[in-house]
Amino acid sequence: MKKAKPSVRAKKPRNIAEASRIKLGDSETLIPSPDAAKSLGVNECTMAAWRSRGGGPAFFKIGRRAFYSRTDIDAWIAAQRRESVPKGEGAHA
Repeated sequence: MKKAKPSVRAKKPRNIAEASRIKLGDSETLIPSPDAAKSLGVNECTMAAWRSRGGGPAFFKIGRRAFYSRTDIDAWIAAQRRESVPKGEGAHA
């Protein structure tokens, strides 16, 4: 009678997001594009368009996948701030 070989499988991550995050140094984790899109409230296709056209937050390209740092996302959000222009002082006044 043959003995069954013990299974040598690696532990599965608890969830997909946990599996797709990458550590950047000791303090920051890179966020995959779908999660970054959710945090910004935009479609993942919008993120891809920004990457190809040179807009959106800075990103890391690892293989075929794009990742974002929370620091870069927060900096990009801060750079989107605009002051309203008082009536009569706009470009078309």
